[in-house]
Amino acid sequence: MPDIFEKIEMPGFSPVYDPKIKYGYKNPRYKKNLKALLNKTSEGFCMYCYVTVAADGKVWGHLEHSIEKENSKYLTECIPNIGWACPVCNNIFKKCKEKKRKLSKKDIAVFERKIKCNSNSCTKECVKYRNLKNKYLLQDNGQIILQPNGVKGFDTGLDLKIQYNVQNGWFEPSEFQGEYSEREKQFIEHHINEFHLNDEAYRTNALITFFRDVIEGEGHIIQTPENNMVVKVFKKRLEGLKRQDVLKICNKLFTYYEVKLKE
Repeated sequence: MPDIFEKIEMPGFSPVYDPKIKYGYKNPRYKKNLKALLNKTSEGFCMYCYVTVAADGKVWGHLEHSIEKENSKYLTECIPNIGWACPVCNNIFKKCKEKKRKLSKKDIAVFERKIKCNSNSCTKECVKYRNLKNKYLLQDNGQIILQPNGVKGFDTGLDLKIQYNVQNGWFEPSEFQGEYSEREKQFIEHHINEFHLNDEAYRTNALITFFRDVIEGEGHIIQTPENNMVVKVFKKRLEGLKRQDVLKICNKLFTYYEVKLKE
């Protein structure tokens, strides 16, 4: 088990749908309900890159179809197929290879044959959807940890999760779930690359800023809104610790960063 301060696992996102509430994509009221639930589920962060999509009473997240809705009309209102993403992940990173991930006519025909789809009330993945999702994931460009509810590894059955390496400042396959197969590790790496999580232009520096603020505050954690989920998860790790211990941890990790940046 990795050190919970030097490596932190990013959470999965599993919405708890209220059976008394209707959710949807096209109907404005149902759409509003779905947006509110998914934003609550992700605690106001993008389910793919972890940047904030809600702050100061404003929400700019997008409803994002895991399996692109262009594949089948039944996917548009398929509630378990709709996640929560920032505009960049939705409109640029995931969209750029959308055509390469288009499912075959045969796979779509099997999915649509005798389908029983009750729009706005189906909140669990049916067998037909799960089968289609597996077809999608096995494509050359389909190695994406689709949200909500994530993806399980084909070899180990473990939840495919991402961890943030606090020492080095990058995302990598989680070590918290157990030992992934090489194929599963490559799947997670593909997801990380697909959403540019470690690219210089897009990678987060939010944790560095957090460490600096804690050090300047002599171990006090400033309770301000986080602009990246990495900081929120790390803050939870520090809960219950004495101020001097918090300061010691942040000093140590900030030093790692300084050394890394000078390399």
